[in-house]
Amino acid sequence: SSDISMETIYGLGNIKNKIYLKKIKKEKPNVYISTIKLIKKLKKLKIKIGLFSSSKNAKLILKSVGLTNLFEVIVDGNVAQRMNLKGKPSPESLIYVSKKLKVNPTDCIVFEDAISGVQAGTLGNFGMVVGISRKSMKLKEADLVVKDLDELSLKSINNWFRKGIKKDSWKLKHYRFDSEKEKL
Repeated sequence: SSDISMETIYGLGNIKNKIYLKKIKKEKPNVYISTIKLIKKLKKLKIKIGLFSSSKNAKLILKSVGLTNLFEVIVDGNVAQRMNLKGKPSPESLIYVSKKLKVNPTDCIVFEDAISGVQAGTLGNFGMVVGISRKSMKLKEADLVVKDLDELSLKSINNWFRKGIKKDSWKLKHYRFDSEKEKL
């Protein structure tokens, strides 16, 4: 049971979440202006934007800062649970977002600030995986690592899809590879 008063992992998680929700109501979460600018540039170019967050509060957070309108598709922890999608580093949730956008993963860019998210983008064979390392995390599996999205230009993204992706396509990663099923 996940009763908020219970002294269990679930109970502690629920208490933490209740405190977090109170905090969100009192003060708005930080918004990275460079991220909003990049999203708006991409939207002007008619590029579809989707969001995946494992947080069950993602939609609430976006609503509190007035940003839900930036995304055609929002998949949060609630949707992932309802759809029975595995969490990161499994690429299932990211692939689900790309399907909802009707865009092939190889034509998508994943922006991630967590190692497990970068791994999910890589395992899902997404066209470009950008690691955002504001806290000097080691996101070495990303195709490109930046401290902030203001370091990324539309030109550099286009260059990646023209040149970098050819080199990257020679790196083989397998998701759900089962050698027993691959035998002839």
